[in-house]
Amino acid sequence: MSQSFNKLIHFSKTPPAEVVKLLSDTIIGTNGLQYKLLDTPEKVYHLSMPLFIYLQRQEQAIANITFCERAISPGIKHYYLRYFAFAKGLQGSGKKRRGNSVFAKSIAQLFTTDNLNLDNPTYGKSIYWAYIDPHNSRSFNNQLKSDFIQIGAFNTLPFSRFYPKKCSAVSIIHSSEKKLVKDLLANHYKDHNFYADTHIFDNDQYYVYKVNGEIVAGLQVHKVHWEIVSLPGKFGKALLKICPYIPLINKLINPKDYRFLATEGLFYQAVHENILADFFEGILHLTNYNSMLFWEDTKSPRLAQHKMQWGWLGKLSKQETPVHVLAKFNGVTSVEIDKIKNRPTYISGFDVT
Repeated sequence: MSQSFNKLIHFSKTPPAEVVKLLSDTIIGTNGLQYKLLDTPEKVYHLSMPLFIYLQRQEQAIANITFCERAISPGIKHYYLRYFAFAKGLQGSGKKRRGNSVFAKSIAQLFTTDNLNLDNPTYGKSIYWAYIDPHNSRSFNNQLKSDFIQIGAFNTLPFSRFYPKKCSAVSIIHSSEKKLVKDLLANHYKDHNFYADTHIFDNDQYYVYKVNGEIVAGLQVHKVHWEIVSLPGKFGKALLKICPYIPLINKLINPKDYRFLATEGLFYQAVHENILADFFEGILHLTNYNSMLFWEDTKSPRLAQHKMQWGWLGKLSKQETPVHVLAKFNGVTSVEIDKIKNRPTYISGFDVT
């Protein structure tokens, strides 16, 4: 059920139909790669502890920001910001500009609280963070961005195979192994910012690689469905038109129906890093997909430095400028902030898609 801050701005803990429509219609990106999230109508219902705040006019949502609360560390409220979207034309004149300004000011006020409540606000320690393409000026209102500081950046790593091979060492995790893997992941990411196992084991899509019965690597995947509107690079427009008709290439990327696996929760024993390519390929085989994307903080490019054949998708796609990790801190000391700046950020494939 939706409630209102005023006549135009509403908030809801469940996804309103008008917000789902806005998000489904939104084109993400302004330069280079642009795409639409075709799986939003299903995925939006799997968010953990969300709060949808949206600007409504004539029964339509014309702006939205979604806060996802995360249980990360005691004594500090953590909120991940996603689905920051404006309807096309909102930056127009008159009432549209005023509505946008009221919306931005209300959100800015919320950012000063730790409970996202303007009627009964509390002001304990809190951290808000978001992933922002530095070239995407529409993705984060300037009035809000001024309250945030950059704490990191990350790159995208594509892995692909035209014909993924089966790997007998790869399997879906057994329920009896989940506690062990959760502990391994908590240890593996103990020095990362914002690690939470919120979407680990989603849809029973956590895969492990075993050597002599021992789990030596693990990876969570999420099935993603996009429509690519534009591709970066000199030949982006041409590739957009011809990719669906090029044999083999269309197995990796079909702009109107691009399906891939988003990843997170990767861990592996250093002595077994040589199995990674077989591990990833084995997952592609089991899921009947041809590509997966990884995201890795530039402070800890361990996977990017791994010498293996990443596949043709990486050759087709040009590495864009790293995506920025921005954060706003309330009641957090400068020493704590510096520590966060010096640590890599855990990137959830569920969050970035």
